[in-house]
Amino acid sequence: MIDGFSVPLHTAAGFQSIVSFGAEKVELSTCDRSALYLMAAYAHSLLRAQIGNDASRKIQALPMITTREREIIHWCAAGKTAIEIATILGRSHRTIQNVILNIQRKLDVVNTPQMIAESFRLRIIR
Repeated sequence: MIDGFSVPLHTAAGFQSIVSFGAEKVELSTCDRSALYLMAAYAHSLLRAQIGNDASRKIQALPMITTREREIIHWCAAGKTAIEIATILGRSHRTIQNVILNIQRKLDVVNTPQMIAESFRLRIIR
C-alpha cells in the first residue's frame, strides 16, 4: 500500500478505533471522503456493539428517541445541515443544534456521521 485514507473514531465514553482504506494511489473527492467516513463510522458502531468496552458490555436498553429526534436524524442522513433542517421544520438553528447534541449524547457518539451510522445500526432509521 502506497497511499491511503484513515478515519480515527471514538465515542464520548472513550471507545476508540481507526479504519483505514488503502490503494496504490488514492484520489478522493470531498463526497468520496464523506462516504468513506460514514462507512468507517458504521464499522466502528458495529465493532463497538460486538466487542464493546466495560460500559457497553452491560445490558443496555435502546435509547429513547422522540419522533422529532428521529425526524432530525432522517434529515441529517439526507445530508441536510442544521440550518437547512431548521428552515424545513420552522425552528431556530440553535434548537436544531441542541437536539442533535442531545441525540449524540443518547447514542454515545461524538459527531453527526457517527450519529447517523449508529441510528442505522440500531434501526432508529432505515
